[in-house]
Amino acid sequence: MALIFLPVDACGDYKSGARKEASSSFGQAIKVFRYRGNRNCPTDADQLFERVFVGLYAIDEDDPWDVRFFDVMQAPPRSGRPSKTLTLEEVVAEMARIYTARNDPPFVWAGE
Repeated sequence: MALIFLPVDACGDYKSGARKEASSSFGQAIKVFRYRGNRNCPTDADQLFERVFVGLYAIDEDDPWDVRFFDVMQAPPRSGRPSKTLTLEEVVAEMARIYTARNDPPFVWAGE
């Protein structure tokens, strides 16, 4: 698992009129980190993480935005803050779910 932190200002630095494939620093980070996550099996590449979450934090004390997490497997906005984010508690619960599913999957009897 990986938690990567970026200032929330990285969501708003997209320059309109830039190249067609351009995005905010946040959008670009999601493009990069997406290929470092989604390791599903122990035989997958060692350099991959099971999941990657980007934590966005506010530097400005007047900004009501607490640290919120974004799953890099989701589609990010080209510019602006993502509308769907997770709290730290939700990220920890997701990490526990992924760990359990991989390391202690439920045993099911046939016909029950």
